[in-house]
Amino acid sequence: MEKMKNRPIPIPEEAQEVIFDTWDNGTKKNAQYFLDGQLIGSRSWEESGQLSLEQGLQGNQRHGLFRTWYENGQLNEVQWYENGKEHGTSEQYDEQGNLIGTYTMVHGTGVDLWFAAPGVLAEERHYLDGERHGYERWWRGNNQTIGEESHFWHGTEHGIFRLWNKAGRLRRGYPRYFVDGKRVNKREYERACRKDPTLPPFKIEDNAPERPLPEEVKELAQSRG
Repeated sequence: MEKMKNRPIPIPEEAQEVIFDTWDNGTKKNAQYFLDGQLIGSRSWEESGQLSLEQGLQGNQRHGLFRTWYENGQLNEVQWYENGKEHGTSEQYDEQGNLIGTYTMVHGTGVDLWFAAPGVLAEERHYLDGERHGYERWWRGNNQTIGEESHFWHGTEHGIFRLWNKAGRLRRGYPRYFVDGKRVNKREYERACRKDPTLPPFKIEDNAPERPLPEEVKELAQSRG
């Protein structure tokens, strides 16, 4: 927590606050901030008055510091943006204020991670230039199985989507197949795979939820293990 003290806040004190939503008890819920007529940030609060979200804005895009808090007032996450794209090292904390995970994005490119505990992943998303690009997985407690897996190409659904129940069985209607954002049947997908190397091939073993952590993701996760 100490390292946050010397970092810039996204909203200077001289900014004009415009409250546009309140809780039933009259406390602030959402507000925007303006400097020289330009929108430069926003904040949100819990009904208790605890600040829950603060972000810098530029041209209606995230720019600068973004952070959220737990209801108990502890810092939850810290991210950095440039012109709407995540850029810098993100930090995630638990409700006791302990740092449990980090990842780094470069102008919207990298692997966005969310941790359930130190070294234990909950979510993994691959990005390129601010768009989902590659796999997105929702991990279960031991980092050896997943509950959901999808694949994107430049922000578009492009691959096989799978969803499992808690017993590890595919939910009804899965796998689902997408090519350039269009849902297709399995035969159409396999035909497209033969011509398009950006499509992950269908493998029957992938219908099971067991997955090894990708090496680049494992290295990031274990850095806080």
